[in-house]
Amino acid sequence: MKRIDRARVPDWESAHRGLSGLRPDFVFIALDEAERPWVCRYETFSFYEVVLVRSGAMTMWMRGRKLRGRPGDVFVVPPGVPHRELTEPGETAQLLCLAAGFRTPSGRRRRFPLPLPAQSHLEPGHAVERQMLRIASESFHRQPGYATVIDACVMQVFVELARQARGMSAPEVNLADIRRQRLVKDAMGFIEHHAAEPLSLHDLAQHFFLSPEHFVRVFKRISGHTPMAYLTQAR
Repeated sequence: MKRIDRARVPDWESAHRGLSGLRPDFVFIALDEAERPWVCRYETFSFYEVVLVRSGAMTMWMRGRKLRGRPGDVFVVPPGVPHRELTEPGETAQLLCLAAGFRTPSGRRRRFPLPLPAQSHLEPGHAVERQMLRIASESFHRQPGYATVIDACVMQVFVELARQARGMSAPEVNLADIRRQRLVKDAMGFIEHHAAEPLSLHDLAQHFFLSPEHFVRVFKRISGHTPMAYLTQAR
C-alpha cells in the first residue's frame, strides 16, 4: 500500500486546527452487492466517497491506478476525482459506500483538512466499519436526533481514516488503568505540595481512601517508585 508523502501535505497539527467549525454534509450510505461481473462507468462526484469491501473482491480505478480490494479494504475517493469500480469475471463483492462532504459554518464546501489514504486495510470491528454501520442504521430508522448522530459518525469515520494514514489508532479504553493513573498523578501532586510536612504512608493512603498495601501496590505499578521513596525525592 502506498503511503502518503508527508512532505507534500500540510503539517498535521496546523491541518488539525482546520477541523474546528467544519460541519459534515452527509449525502447517502448504501450497501451494494455485485453477484456477477459488474462495471461502473467513470464517475466524478462533488463529495467524498468511502467504499468499504465487506466481502468478496473488487477493483477501483482511480487517478490512473488499478487498486485491488479485499475484505476489510477501504477506498477514499476525493471530490472531483474520476473513478470506476468493477468486479472481475467470477468475482462477487459486497460494498458499503458512504458519500459525504464538509462545509464551513457559512455553508461553503471544503475539503477535509487532514491527509486521507487512497486505500487502507481495516481489522475486523475497526471504528471506521462500526461507524459506517451506525450511519446505515440511523439513516434507515430515522429516530429523533438521527441527523446529529450521523454527523458525529461521519466525522469519526474521516478522522479515523486520517489516523490510519499516519499509522495511528485510538488507544484501547481501560477504565481501571485510567483510574489508577489519575490516582497516582493526584497522589504525586499531593506529596509534592505537602513534602515539607510530616507524612506517613498511613496518612497518604488514608487521604485517598485506600489501604496502605493497596496504595503502595498501585503507586509503584504506575510510577515505578514507592510513595515514601517519591516523598524522599520530593523533599
